[in-house]
Amino acid sequence: MFLKLTLHPEGPFHTPLQGDTFWGHLVWAWCFLAGEDAVAPFLESQEREPWLISSAFPAGYLPRPHLPLPSLKGINIENVKDLKRVIYLPAARLLESCRSLSGETLLQDLLIPAVNTQAKDGSTPGVVRRQLKRHTAIDREKGGALEHQLFEDWDEYLDGDQEVYVSIPDQDHEKFLDCLDYIIETGYGADRSTGSGRFSCDRQKDILAVDNIFCPDSANAWMSLSPFIPEPGFQLKGWYTMLTKWGRLGEPAAMGIPAFKKPLLMLNPGAVFLEAEPARHGQLVTGVHSHDERIRHYGFALPLPLVWKGVA
Repeated sequence: MFLKLTLHPEGPFHTPLQGDTFWGHLVWAWCFLAGEDAVAPFLESQEREPWLISSAFPAGYLPRPHLPLPSLKGINIENVKDLKRVIYLPAARLLESCRSLSGETLLQDLLIPAVNTQAKDGSTPGVVRRQLKRHTAIDREKGGALEHQLFEDWDEYLDGDQEVYVSIPDQDHEKFLDCLDYIIETGYGADRSTGSGRFSCDRQKDILAVDNIFCPDSANAWMSLSPFIPEPGFQLKGWYTMLTKWGRLGEPAAMGIPAFKKPLLMLNPGAVFLEAEPARHGQLVTGVHSHDERIRHYGFALPLPLVWKGVA
């Protein structure tokens, strides 16, 4: 079952809404709802039938496919660098293009005005707004503020609703919704105890079935909507960019051991691969922490099937 969740942010977010991190929150939600003994069977089930979770995208947008562009010679654009910095594309237009995608059709999509680009200060106009916030260090002995200990930090606000796509086995549908409700109640990411990472998502209004967009006819390629780590033996031809991810443990797991996992190379959302019949790809990565072999990192791709018409 493919679902689209619409999240309504209610404050700043100090942790990006990325698919692997969101999945980690779902695991901790199940731990608190069902008990610690339920985690190991849950992880085993994820090896067989994983919950595929995309990163969050601005409502009405999808990630730009990481495809090579044709020659830009003769195209009247003010700044080619701005063209290459586009992060998202209008979802309706991209889904239409996915029926016959090539570098040429992607270029036409990129030329549509008002698509989002990354600004020099790290913000994304119309998507992420950064606001400077001042703090003071706390005197733990006296319970007050320390003098001359002011410092500044950035809050990031998501401008507008966010959309997350998920593929959940039918038998896990209610379990997933229960875990989602737990995250809504407790918050997401860093500083949620002080109000960060808050959002709403109504079961009746904000969760829609979208099986139709994940099952196009004659698909011979796919684009990942989540950051993922290819499984051993992965040899598909494609185009992608990478990021280095320093995963962080949930608070209970981090008690007494280092909070960070080992760094991992992941492929960014928007990676495109050629495959006659798109199958499941990625893995639940083991050996990611030096102190606890039970810890995993989520690395499955949520594939958006497409019809590739370009040159392989």
